[in-house]
Amino acid sequence: DKLQNNGIAFLQETHSTSVCEEEWKSDWGGELLFSNGSSNSRGVIIGFTKGFDVTFEQTTQDKNGRILISDVTVDSLKYTLINLYNANSEHDQINTLNSFNDHIQKHANDYDQFPIFMGDLNFIFDTQLDALGGNPLFYRSIASFIKIQEKIDVSDIFRIRYPHTKRFTFGQKSKY
Repeated sequence: DKLQNNGIAFLQETHSTSVCEEEWKSDWGGELLFSNGSSNSRGVIIGFTKGFDVTFEQTTQDKNGRILISDVTVDSLKYTLINLYNANSEHDQINTLNSFNDHIQKHANDYDQFPIFMGDLNFIFDTQLDALGGNPLFYRSIASFIKIQEKIDVSDIFRIRYPHTKRFTFGQKSKY
């Protein structure tokens, strides 16, 4: 199988800038798509292993290093690859999600196009399953994301496969 040793990587908080792109591409060996932040924050990358046979149709990135969307074709199948690194505060999350919604409009939403969504949302859906302490809820951010999620028809495969498994993506800082 020609895909056995090939793959796609979705990276968030890369701290990438335009200065490092050529060096990183050379080190990686395959194709890299960037949405750069600054050298000390943000940045997302979609990377393809060397020899991965992919055709790039259209790529969109935001200017803040949080959003990267690419329409690609692999083995005659069309995919929309989405990498999102959401902000930390609810206000900034809403702005990022609104920007994401604007950017995704530029990409094909055909029924023959398969979306693959990866990233760091910086909020959780279930305090019992996804958090350990603290108050990690962002109600307006979650509502905004659910609208987008339904629009692009993606789901959380981990939650579908493991509906009752606890995985803490948020933990309250220790007092000690």
